[in-house]
Amino acid sequence: MTEPSSVAQDGHSPSSIRFWLEEARLLKETAEQSWGANRAVVEQVKLIYGPQQDRALHQTTDELGVELNLLYRYLVSLAIQYLAIGMLIDRDPSYFLPQPPGHRIVALLETCGVVMTPQQRQLLLEIENAYEWAERFAVGALRNGHDELRQLTHQLSIKDCLSVEEKAALDQLYQTLRATAQRQGATG
Repeated sequence: MTEPSSVAQDGHSPSSIRFWLEEARLLKETAEQSWGANRAVVEQVKLIYGPQQDRALHQTTDELGVELNLLYRYLVSLAIQYLAIGMLIDRDPSYFLPQPPGHRIVALLETCGVVMTPQQRQLLLEIENAYEWAERFAVGALRNGHDELRQLTHQLSIKDCLSVEEKAALDQLYQTLRATAQRQGATG
């Protein structure tokens, strides 16, 4: 899991739901920037170069688009996870003392009482699976297999790109969870 800072810019500590709301907001903003960059990169590059470089540019922009799409997916899932963590800490500050949250985003949301659509659940389970694979097969432990792993990861990422509909489903889950966390923080 990405480690949040120890104190948010507005001075809240990790024991405050406001801290987690701010961290999630920053992650979501960054996710949106990667999604927007993904959509704009092809058109911008076409304006700079002519048709002679079209094949190489197409391949390069496709690869960049895949990576930006995947980055969006990871960042929005972390934002969702941070909101759930904040809600659980707000309810019980010692909730994670026996065991850290890990990457069980679906379980965290279920513990918060969040109802997910089957599509949202599936998208989050796929993210959890990606985190598990990354932990099991750390790049530094592969020695000469780094390039092969990068190529395999890229091929899997192409198959795993979010559609606009899937992005909308994750955005809707984020907005619902954020509104719930804000209400919880206002009453707490």
